[in-house]
Amino acid sequence: ARNNTVLSEIKDAICRSLDGYSSKISKLKNDMDEATQTARDIKADENRLLNQFGYITASQRCDLCSRPLLQNMGAAPFLMYPSCAHAFHEHCLNDLISSSSRARLEEVGRELGLEGAELHDVAAVRDADCPACGEFAIAQIADPYFDAFDAEEQIWSVV
Repeated sequence: ARNNTVLSEIKDAICRSLDGYSSKISKLKNDMDEATQTARDIKADENRLLNQFGYITASQRCDLCSRPLLQNMGAAPFLMYPSCAHAFHEHCLNDLISSSSRARLEEVGRELGLEGAELHDVAAVRDADCPACGEFAIAQIADPYFDAFDAEEQIWSVV
């Protein structure tokens, strides 16, 4: 009788452990299914983005400097964001993103899901979203139009 009691207790402990493992395995399976679906969604988004395109006319101008995008027979690299149709000379965008904006740009990069070296690569963040109407532009709304120090300096400058 004593052996049966010990075996019964061991059996109950084993059954409880197996039930616990079963629920953990089930949760892991659900997590794997979610991760698989997320990977499929990302791949579909990537394919959709790869197939986006836009048209540039011969007279189209840079949305920052207003000079023709195709100046010098198209020798100056430019970026076009098909989702919003904004287009810029690459050097105009680089000028827009000054060193004071880099911290804000990295913050936007994190929001866009960039990580590691890609996050510190200005071009990767810049190319990920339109600086004129995307997250970067929205983040700049809070910036003052001009720096108070610059304004004070201009007041006292002798021309």
